[in-house]
Amino acid sequence: MENSTSIYPRLALIPVARVARIRQLDEKDLLSFAIITTDPPPEISEAGHDRCQVPIKSEDLDAWLNPDPNNVEAMDKILADNAMPHFTHSVAG
Repeated sequence: MENSTSIYPRLALIPVARVARIRQLDEKDLLSFAIITTDPPPEISEAGHDRCQVPIKSEDLDAWLNPDPNNVEAMDKILADNAMPHFTHSVAG
């Protein structure tokens, strides 16, 4: 069943903001990343979470993946103008 309040189809991949680094450690590649989070919308807070990953709009993916290192403001704008879907939850009981 598809959630009609979501901008994403059920089970769709949601691109999220992250930063990554590749470095050498003992002659092997060490791949690491961190997901960028933000304050959650009210429905996520109500479910008991204090952070929420930042979803990236599909039209911003190329700019996020290939950033201009001289334009940090553009990256901040992508994070602020994100594609946060509406979530629903129910209390089991």
